[in-house]
Amino acid sequence: MHTCLTMPTFDLYCFPHCVDCETLKEELRRRKIPFSSHDVSSSAAELTSMKVLTEGIVHFPVLVVDKDTEHIRVAAGLEDAKWLLGEVR
Repeated sequence: MHTCLTMPTFDLYCFPHCVDCETLKEELRRRKIPFSSHDVSSSAAELTSMKVLTEGIVHFPVLVVDKDTEHIRVAAGLEDAKWLLGEVR
């Protein structure tokens, strides 16, 4: 029996000039993990989307794995995001 494994998707919600956000971006790049970046400062819709995903928590960066799936995982803050990366990869 063959099962098809899909790669997880990564969405990063960040704020300009956020040191922790830049640190996480570099970590994702270092690991060669493709990600979608969402600047919450330039879009009220992105900020609202992030708040829905985090249940109102505003702590940057926010890393979302497998958004729009039943396997979604959300981490707010650099340390939680690094922990989540370790669990996923």
